[in-house]
Amino acid sequence: FDQTQVVMANTSTTMFEIKGSKQVAVVGKEEKCAFTTVVGVSASGELLPTQFIFKGQTARALSSLMAPGQAEAFCLGFIYSLNKENYWSNFDTMEEYF
Repeated sequence: FDQTQVVMANTSTTMFEIKGSKQVAVVGKEEKCAFTTVVGVSASGELLPTQFIFKGQTARALSSLMAPGQAEAFCLGFIYSLNKENYWSNFDTMEEYF
């Protein structure tokens, strides 16, 4: 069992502007867009389904059912879970996984 953060849109404080400009916009200062991926193997060596954990309370926080590869992901048994507070694994998402 292991889990890792996947960042889709990184935050940054990088600035791009001509030297001496009076106003400089900060690129990527928005909230980071990320999710957690959980993978595991059973004691018998069987690969467990992959779980993706997103921050949110409703299905709107998940990938669109029309997204490329989504039908295949469901056929493979991928698990899509929500965490109301953040995109990290917690007791509830672990119960869904196991």
